[in-house]
Amino acid sequence: MSGYTRLPLGFRFSGIWRLQSGTPWGPEQGGDLNGDGLSFNDRPFIFAPDQFPVKIPNSITGASAQAVYVAATREVYKG
Repeated sequence: MSGYTRLPLGFRFSGIWRLQSGTPWGPEQGGDLNGDGLSFNDRPFIFAPDQFPVKIPNSITGASAQAVYVAATREVYKG
């Protein structure tokens, strides 16, 4: 809310009143992701589905099997 009033000699007096409820929210994770020494302010990075890093188990050895595993895992991530 804001407003003003006229004062003598051509002056105006104005003010702004602001009210806010709650606090800003964002996803956080435990730990110091960016190495700045603070562990409470780090936001997790959300990958695009086609860039999601996938760790392939050692038991999957063929290139085509690895590609299928990566595609299936990224599809689950895309959800």
